[in-house]
Parts: sequence; structure tokens; C-alpha cells
Amino acid sequence: SPMVETRGQMQDSTGATSDSHPRQADADGRSGDEPEYRPPPLIQLASCDRPMRARIIALAVLAVCAVLLSLAVYLDPDRRGLGTHEQLGFGTCGFVTLTGFPCPTCGMTTAFCHTVRGQWWRAILAQPMGFLMALATGVLAAGAGVVIVRGKTWRIDWWRVNLLRLVIGLFVLFFGSWAFKMIVGLLDGSLPARR
Repeated sequence: SPMVETRGQMQDSTGATSDSHPRQADADGRSGDEPEYRPPPLIQLASCDRPMRARIIALAVLAVCAVLLSLAVYLDPDRRGLGTHEQLGFGTCGFVTLTGFPCPTCGMTTAFCHTVRGQWWRAILAQPMGFLMALATGVLAAGAGVVIVRGKTWRIDWWRVNLLRLVIGLFVLFFGSWAFKMIVGLLDGSLPARR
């Protein structure tokens, strides 16, 4: 049938119209009718084939976290910002004894003790990474509790994780926390430690 073109549309004799130009794709290469792609969450709770096994593993994880956090509650944080572990019968850090300065892990136990008491700024001053590890322990314990109750497991989309960047970030955090503790100690006069 004869067709008449009007402003980008084709009209036939019956009055029906149709687009004469294809739909334009957006900047991502999608047409206007296609739904936007949304990747799944990086971490999500998913069903598993062996829920009882998942619960047993989660129970073990929860027990370890509970022991660590309970010890942090039991111990009194040392005012020096390090040496809290000595209350458990361990000796003084050899690095501190030799140099008068803390080793990269000094203050971890003290940071845990401050964190469980809600003294977060003191925990950061004692050892920033220790503070973050204490928070991570609490999150891990809560996640394990969810697995025990729900019988599901946490899934991580490791394909979206850049392991090299993750390792580098952990190293920077580890040694950056050490440098932070050293600077704070030099500024407040607590370092070098008296031997």
C-alpha cells in the first residue's frame, strides 16, 4: 500500500505508523528497551548443599571470635598503649626491649581491649590495624551467628576481587599503622620506651 513519511515515521494508507529510524543505543551500547545490568552483591548469603556442615564450621568460627573478644574484656588495656598481653604471662616484646620502639604488632591486644570497651579513639592510638581487626572479629562473629540460624553460607564473588590490590592494601595498612603508632609515641613523649 502507498506510504507517506512524516517526521521520521512511515504512515501507510491504513493510518498505521512505524519508526523509519532504528532506536539509538545509549553510551553503554544498550538500547532503550534493555534493562540496566546490575552485578550481584560482592558478598551474599546463599543456600548450600550441606547446611549442617556450614553450621558446624560457623560454630567453630563463632567460638574463636568469642574467645578473642572475651579475653579483650577480661584484660585491662595497658596505659602505655602496648604490653597488655603480658597479663597472660607472655614476656615483654623483644623489639621494644632492644630498640625502645614498638614492633609492627605492638598494641594489637591493647587496641582490642579498648575497642570492646567502646574506647575507639584510644584503640586507634594504640594500633589502628588492631582496632580494625577487633571490629572485623565482631562482624565475623555476627556473620557466623547468621549462618548458624539460617543454615546458609556467605558467598564471595572472588572474580570481582583484585587480589594484588588487596594484598598491597593490607601491607600498606599494616605498616602504615605501625608508622602511625611510632609518630604518635614520638609526639606524646612515650617513645622511645624506657628500658
